[in-house]
Amino acid sequence: MHLEIRANKDDATLGLLVDDHLVQRWKDSAGFIGQGSGVVFFAQLDGPSIKISNLKVSHWEGELGVDSSVNVAGKDDLVYLVNHDKVTGHLQQLKNGTVTVATAMAPLDIPLSRVSQIFLSSPTTNALPANPWEMRAYFASGGSIAFQLEGWQDQRVSGRSLNFGEVAFDPRFIRQLQFNLDRPKPSAEDMEILDEDIWDIE
Repeated sequence: MHLEIRANKDDATLGLLVDDHLVQRWKDSAGFIGQGSGVVFFAQLDGPSIKISNLKVSHWEGELGVDSSVNVAGKDDLVYLVNHDKVTGHLQQLKNGTVTVATAMAPLDIPLSRVSQIFLSSPTTNALPANPWEMRAYFASGGSIAFQLEGWQDQRVSGRSLNFGEVAFDPRFIRQLQFNLDRPKPSAEDMEILDEDIWDIE
């Protein structure tokens, strides 16, 4: 398990990330009261001890993520940078580690290493026709994508998405698969299992 504790003294916040995913964020309304330059780990356990290894202390940008209340799709694409700035315009391409955004002034080439999040604008065209063979993969990070499955190996799931073209994923990060996307979701009554539906397999 990989743990990160991110402290922001100016904002009086602490964030806990587990395997690069934000689990909890705390803010002290009285301000950051921590003193000194040390860190103490204390386990409130009566059982076996916990082993901590590979400790690393480093500076970070001080931002845990963009407030979801502002993540509303508008007429322009929105690119958030790691220094808390944002760029609005039309995202033209994402290629060779660079994001190209056409702004009102001029096109900007932004290194992908300086980008924290990208929010695409509301679509202005009709939705693409649904493919009856599409499936949807849900990832541990919370994202999802619909695509037509073309291959499944131990370390690679490949297919084609109407939005992104050729796609490939590591199956270790897929937590759920949904099939028959063109069918309505069954109700709780439809999913109920009756006693006579349970068979003993010998």
